[in-house]
Amino acid sequence: MHWRIFAAFVTVIALGNVMFSGSLAHEAVSHLLAEAGAVGIVVGVQPNPYNVLAGQLHQKEIALNEREAQLNTEATTLESRARAKTNTQELWGGGILFGLVALNFILDYRSRRAADRKNAA
Repeated sequence: MHWRIFAAFVTVIALGNVMFSGSLAHEAVSHLLAEAGAVGIVVGVQPNPYNVLAGQLHQKEIALNEREAQLNTEATTLESRARAKTNTQELWGGGILFGLVALNFILDYRSRRAADRKNAA
């Protein structure tokens, strides 16, 4: 019983291979494909106001994206320049403040020393 089922299965597989792999069906399909390639197949939509407008909008979107990238680059450059200017100003301000604090200590030291000499005498 099992042998008959196995034989039927092998027969079906063999017939399937003959039909779809190398015989008449394969030649017919390849002939149809060759003729279709010779004739040419064009898939598309005829121009109409909607798809023309969609194409124009797509081109405008591309142009706007390029402009946005350019503006982002310019903004980044301006921010880095402003940051450098701010850092320079902070450095100068800190230096001046340090100088004033040092001058205050020096003048305070001199005034105390002069007051000590005056009290000692």
